[in-house]
Amino acid sequence: MTSPALREEAAGGVLVSIRDSHLQVCLVRRGRHQRQAWCLPKGHLEAGEDAAAAAHREVQEETGWSGKILQALEPICYQFPAPGGLGVVSKTVSFFLMRATKDEGPHDAQEVEEVRWMTFEEAMQLATYENERQVLRQAHQIAAQLPPETFQCPHPLFGTSAVGIDGACAQRDGSSKA
Repeated sequence: MTSPALREEAAGGVLVSIRDSHLQVCLVRRGRHQRQAWCLPKGHLEAGEDAAAAAHREVQEETGWSGKILQALEPICYQFPAPGGLGVVSKTVSFFLMRATKDEGPHDAQEVEEVRWMTFEEAMQLATYENERQVLRQAHQIAAQLPPETFQCPHPLFGTSAVGIDGACAQRDGSSKA
């Protein structure tokens, strides 16, 4: 007798800002299951939470940034072995294109080892999973058609960032780590 498939729902965001006059996206590096993985911020839905609320929460927890949802993206679905090898988990992750709105402080170091801002092209090279590269491609196509002002966000040192302000929105501490 085979075990029934378990179902999980999760949500996440493609967090975008302007830096050095270019669209930048935020990826996170996790160190799960004995391997490093660069991926989009995402996580499970909590009780009573819809996908949009979960995406907001997970993006903030994992990146330290809050974001505003601009548009829903195509969800991804995948399967993996259930813990203990008892069946298969079918997981659906709903993603949203999001504009970075506020630096909320440090990310959750228990979940994420590193947070990095980069161009979409760099993100598509670095992202570990093909299904997330597909989400990045879709988000990039949509974001590239929107006016640059769409991705302006407030920053405590500069007020509202503008295209061409060197990392005012996408860089929190002045380091060159983005």
